Amino acid sequence: MTDGVDIKNYNYLDNERFPYSVQDSSQSKSNSSEWLVSKIVLPSGSELSIEYESDSYSYVQNKSAMEMLQIIGLSNNSTTQDETKPLDLNNKLYSTLNYSDYFIYLKLNVKIDFKDKSEWISEFKKSFEKIYYNAVVNINGQGTQEMIEGFMDPNLNEVYLVKENSSDVYYTYACIKIIPNAVENLPNTYVHPIAKDAWQYMRLHNMQAIFEGNTQAIFNESEIIEQGRIPLENLASNFLSEAGSWCENYFQMFVGGFGNYMYLRGYASSIDLNQSYIRIPVIRKQGKFGGGARVKKIQLNDNWPIAEQNQIFSTEYFYILEDGSSSGVASYDPLIGRQENPFFQPTLFTTSRILGENDHLFITEPFGESLYPGASIGYSRVITRQKGAKTGMMVSEFYTAKDFPIIAERTQLSFKKVKVFTLKQMI
Repeated sequence: MTDGVDIKNYNYLDNERFPYSVQDSSQSKSNSSEWLVSKIVLPSGSELSIEYESDSYSYVQNKSAMEMLQIIGLSNNSTTQDETKPLDLNNKLYSTLNYSDYFIYLKLNVKIDFKDKSEWISEFKKSFEKIYYNAVVNINGQGTQEMIEGFMDPNLNEVYLVKENSSDVYYTYACIKIIPNAVENLPNTYVHPIAKDAWQYMRLHNMQAIFEGNTQAIFNESEIIEQGRIPLENLASNFLSEAGSWCENYFQMFVGGFGNYMYLRGYASSIDLNQSYIRIPVIRKQGKFGGGARVKKIQLNDNWPIAEQNQIFSTEYFYILEDGSSSGVASYDPLIGRQENPFFQPTLFTTSRILGENDHLFITEPFGESLYPGASIGYSRVITRQKGAKTGMMVSEFYTAKDFPIIAERTQLSFKKVKVFTLKQMI
């Protein structure tokens, strides 16, 4: 696979919101040389110049490196026949049309050449487990936003590369189909998993945002009736109208189902595209820029007073494998921005409720992360060339964390049933 053209892919968010290394090659190179010695003047008058470049890596131990990419739009359609973006790209997680197909469109950090399309898609499919996302969701029409994160399942049979224009020879975007989640008590009704996770977050942590109401509801009462989606809650709404809206809302959720209640009122139906990202594998020969520096070239100029006798000696270093891809291997990714770490994976569990909707939760691996190594990059193969020398090149090979990864195992939990009953468990 060849290296394409860099794409500037950032909205200049603060470090708290986007704590990941910049993947623009020119900016990464400039950043890497800051505060490092670039020239040494020797007592003899000679000058030693050092040129740096950003370090890079393709693996974190024995796992493919990963990166966070911006979501540029959502759609219910895959790419068009000419491999360009569909016209209906938007920020909606679901709508009144009740689609069962959900596609996420991403902006790639590096453009992919058309001849590398099949290889890119094949490598993408091989590297995948679940997709991690980190999105800012508009949870109601009152201007309230929440940062929601979680994991969702891709449909790997529908992964596409997408062009900006039909005449382009490079692919600028990727399109991934996401497996949707069903809505309880509403047959054949599906929403984006980000919306389902946002509903659960609101139920567990921000009920106030629900009771404030949603001024951007996607259904009105007549549409609900026409589509045959009248939930059981309506049977009791008049009965409880005198008891106050708070009590009525709780009863409607209880009888009709929480997902039903949230869907019909359009809660968490859109995201902020400028602050929403998902994680995919790094699939390019140059690898992932790590934010640190490595020596690219060392040059010695003897500054001899007689120009004809002046000598310049230089040594260049190339950190590549035989196929031209980066030989870099990270021992671990930084803890700040650890969402890009391929070891950052979910362990799923469910908390059952007697009368309410179950909580589908996760904790993230690796467990015992403090025992893992710090973030650093080593190289399995380095080529050294000396300008003007007739000795060819020198190839040095090294063991890295890829050859000796950390292997973590754990025993299964043994379960013991304990009867505990609280009012909170019911709702």
